[in-house]
Amino acid sequence: MVLMLLSMCGCIEQIEFPIEESKSLVVVDGTFSDLDEIQEIKLSFTVDVNLQIFKPVSGADVRVEEEGGELIQFTEAQGGVYKTQSRAEVGKKYRLNAILPDGAKLTSRFQGVKPSFPVNSVSIVDTVANFINESGKRITLRSIECFAQSEAPAPSESLFLRYDLETVWFLSEIVCSPFVPPKSCYVYDKDIAFDLNLIEVSPEQGNLDFETFIFRRNIDEAFGEVFSLKVDLLSYNEEEFRYWETLQSLFEQSGNITDILPARLPSLIETDGDEEVFGYFAVVGKSSYVQLIRNADFATFVNPYCGAAGFPPFPFNRTCCNCLMEPGASIEKPDYWP
Repeated sequence: MVLMLLSMCGCIEQIEFPIEESKSLVVVDGTFSDLDEIQEIKLSFTVDVNLQIFKPVSGADVRVEEEGGELIQFTEAQGGVYKTQSRAEVGKKYRLNAILPDGAKLTSRFQGVKPSFPVNSVSIVDTVANFINESGKRITLRSIECFAQSEAPAPSESLFLRYDLETVWFLSEIVCSPFVPPKSCYVYDKDIAFDLNLIEVSPEQGNLDFETFIFRRNIDEAFGEVFSLKVDLLSYNEEEFRYWETLQSLFEQSGNITDILPARLPSLIETDGDEEVFGYFAVVGKSSYVQLIRNADFATFVNPYCGAAGFPPFPFNRTCCNCLMEPGASIEKPDYWP
């Protein structure tokens, strides 16, 4: 019997199924706010899930069209990222109007600016967690939790809100060569909270006063000098808000019969060609709040990323000799820093 089983197992052959590569489609990610600031629209191609890279669509003609014909031109600041200094005006409507390098035209629907809702403050909670790891060693993990607080009179119409977050930390080089003076960098992160923080409010709720968890991060070397949180509260038109609701639902898929089928995002972008385009463009009311966090804000000292003067970090990080090697680093100071 054993010989028979071995003989049967020896007849099993591995079957190779051909994997069809999906065609790259264009993805639009853009907002146009009522604040006079740098507005940004990103154009990219879809990639396989395991790549997790930004594949830019370069050379496009990107504009925001005001209802009535005026065009606001965007320029390509870097591959696939188009920017301009402008703002949306209350009472006017706007839409995306872009032409891709292959001549395809992309448009979104016209949208007006929804009333904004203020972020009044951001509170920081310093937390400590003690636990035993898999090796039986006691670990103390210190982190911060951040909460945004907002209050305002009862709205006159339903509001559809989402918190967005940008963090920046200050990175100082150490002296690595007597001939090259050290410089400083600002490291821009796009930290995304676990929850997309979507809030829908109606006039029936009366005066609004609520606190929302927005961010958690372990206290590490990035807090060694200066760390900032820029909390934006975006007020959407309903259709664009529902797009983010669908996105949140997809993140929370649990594999049961209540999941969204099929598990894909709707597109809010139209094209004059036959190809499908993913993504969205939203005109938003926006309010912002900036919170700076310094080393002195913590109960215990946090070593700077590149160590203290005369005490370089171990192991040594090459970015301490050229801070621009750090992902997201720039020598440009955020315009909202003092």
